[in-house]
Amino acid sequence: MQVIEDIVTDARSGSCREITLEQGARSCFSIPLTYDESVYGVLVVYGRSPAENWDTDILAEFGQTIAHTINAVETRSSFQADSVVELTLHSTAADTPLCRLAQAIDSKLEFEGLVSGTDDVATVFFTVPGVAPEQVVTAGKDVLGITEVTSLVERDDAPLFKARLSEPSLAGLVLNQNATVRSLRVDAGTATVVVDLPGSASVRTFVDSLAQEVPDLELLSRRTRTREPGATLQSTILERLTPRQQEVLQLAYRSGYFEMPRVQTGKELADHPSLAKRETTRQRRLIETSIREE
Repeated sequence: MQVIEDIVTDARSGSCREITLEQGARSCFSIPLTYDESVYGVLVVYGRSPAENWDTDILAEFGQTIAHTINAVETRSSFQADSVVELTLHSTAADTPLCRLAQAIDSKLEFEGLVSGTDDVATVFFTVPGVAPEQVVTAGKDVLGITEVTSLVERDDAPLFKARLSEPSLAGLVLNQNATVRSLRVDAGTATVVVDLPGSASVRTFVDSLAQEVPDLELLSRRTRTREPGATLQSTILERLTPRQQEVLQLAYRSGYFEMPRVQTGKELADHPSLAKRETTRQRRLIETSIREE
């Protein structure tokens, strides 16, 4: 946010000083409309008196609320579209936590899902074929951008892991642009991702924006297809949940809580760092109970 407390004396008023004073304005607030990584514009508010000692927190929150609403409307429109554009993207220079882990263990990783935590630390789920689980967990301790790696299911073909990420991931960058990750394969030094983009979205804008974060990004293919059955129902259900509820539900699903036998218990989920570190013991028990009831 930029604040001009007094248009008369602030040099930033520049050429607009005369006309704003004629309209009776003495102060100016420029409020960015941002949500996650998206910027929707700037809201400019003028005041009739100098803005000395004004509380701007309310204006900042107002800007965030507007941006969140715009994002929600765009997301709803995207999910209600009948068609999607499937893009296959490839990079040989993606420097993300999972790429570093793939290089450390000299093996490929298959992305399974990502939960964007409300504590700005994402939890990613992935499989690693042909590598001992303890080797992956040990290697993850020394990888920049990964704070924790946990082995969830030890399968012969491809054990399932989850990791806490303190840096942006390729999947997270895609999700932040209201796209869906269909598949993501990370090999030593390379990453190939297939995404679903809403049919009304601009492919060029999406690719250019992603390329700013991922060097050497290459668009390999593009095709338009009909949205899969059930996608609209899923989006409708998620719209009724708060971000906090979505985080808990997705962590439970991705962590294997609903599988038989269960991969993780309700207590283990309630102790997850993104949930436990901000909750009291009583609140964690409520989280555990709500997961079990669902």
